[in-house]
Amino acid sequence: MKALDGDSGRFGSIRYTNIQGEHAKALLLDPLSGVVTVASANLLDRETSPEISVTIEARDNEGSGRSTSVPLFIRLLDINDNVPHFINTPYEATMTPDLSRFTSKVFVQAIDDDAFASNGAVRYEIVRGNYESKFQIDELTGEMTVIAPLTQTNLPTTITVDVRAYDLGVPHLHSESVVYVYTQAVTSRNVEFIVPKTFKESQDPQIKSIEALLALITGAPTTINNIEQLDEQLINDPTSQTQSVHNPKSRVAATVRFPTSSVAIDIERIRNALADIEFDWSTVKTPDEDYKYKNSILTWLVVVLCLLFIGMMLILAICCCCPGCYCYANRFHFHTICFFFLLSKLKYQVGIHSHLI
Repeated sequence: MKALDGDSGRFGSIRYTNIQGEHAKALLLDPLSGVVTVASANLLDRETSPEISVTIEARDNEGSGRSTSVPLFIRLLDINDNVPHFINTPYEATMTPDLSRFTSKVFVQAIDDDAFASNGAVRYEIVRGNYESKFQIDELTGEMTVIAPLTQTNLPTTITVDVRAYDLGVPHLHSESVVYVYTQAVTSRNVEFIVPKTFKESQDPQIKSIEALLALITGAPTTINNIEQLDEQLINDPTSQTQSVHNPKSRVAATVRFPTSSVAIDIERIRNALADIEFDWSTVKTPDEDYKYKNSILTWLVVVLCLLFIGMMLILAICCCCPGCYCYANRFHFHTICFFFLLSKLKYQVGIHSHLI
């Protein structure tokens, strides 16, 4: 920026004093030269604000005199700062009985939010799981097809094909997704799993590990649809408005695709997968531990009631010995009524304890 002042001396000495606007914090104004530079690139994004405007203020008398201001319009250029991301994942495909093609067309699709042509252009490729090298994917459209019939010998019921979407920017940015290819008909079932762990957000890195673990447990491809914190207190008492804070469990809603034939479940792989995931097993109680816990609470309740009963009997005994107390005049009648009343209450509480045990 350049400002001129017709005055001489101090009154003609100009300082650039202020920069105003929505994106002012992202820019830095030199008070002597008027040069505007970028102070924080993180506050600027070509995809959300391709053009920004700020107002530059200049004052004479070395920055304390009269002022003027002009608008400054800045156009941002695009850089390759967005990774292509797949939509509607995961993808699924079912083979025809002769294993020569898919029963319907299969497309994968990824979107890149970069605006510049090469930065936002997406291409596709298969990176892993290309069974017998008989699958191919169109790099422009993302359509996946079968080149030749699959060999039926030792053919798995589900083939997992990893595909990649990458852009043409410099450097190339990419992301990956999965295509589940079913070589026979499958039956989808919605299943809820109770997992002894909470997740901070839907993008938690361990969610993929949980998904793989559930697939090992069920012996079929499993896709997690939703995860929410589980509160057992609300399950046992739906009217309760409080939430247990010592309950690190989650309800995992997933879709399991069972093949029509039998499935093989590898117990050793399940054990290894459980060891790799940091579950909070301290909150998982066996039926025997849960029984002991409830029995301990009820035992202490009976002890407290017995102590209260003994205390009340002592108080009544003292009152009945005091000539000025009401209980003294009617001590035999009053004492008998209170004794049987407290005795009935104690029997009732002991009966509850015995029933629960």
